[in-house]
Amino acid sequence: MENKQRRDNEVPVCSMFNFNSKLAKWDTRNVKNMKGTFAWCRNFNQNLDKWTFKTLRIWRHMLAHCRRFNKNLSKWSIPDNTVTDQMLAGCDLLEPKNKPNIKKKGN
Repeated sequence: MENKQRRDNEVPVCSMFNFNSKLAKWDTRNVKNMKGTFAWCRNFNQNLDKWTFKTLRIWRHMLAHCRRFNKNLSKWSIPDNTVTDQMLAGCDLLEPKNKPNIKKKGN
């Protein structure tokens, strides 16, 4: 799966349980909505650490139920004016040290 420029992902990329394609080359700088993009891709476990987000505001369910996902997202800094609910719900193998820095209102 190749993508040069992603802007809005209102529709999930997949609901395929076995999806595990490499996505490091995706240009995500101008993406505004990643709602449910990888939801239910149970076997998804690819590096996303090189992705940058300048305009992303909706992270809701982005990696929900990616049961095998355990890549390092700790360099991601997610501002408090974004929607992050259930972003990592069901990521059973994701270690705390690999979770992104999600700013909370008031911090």
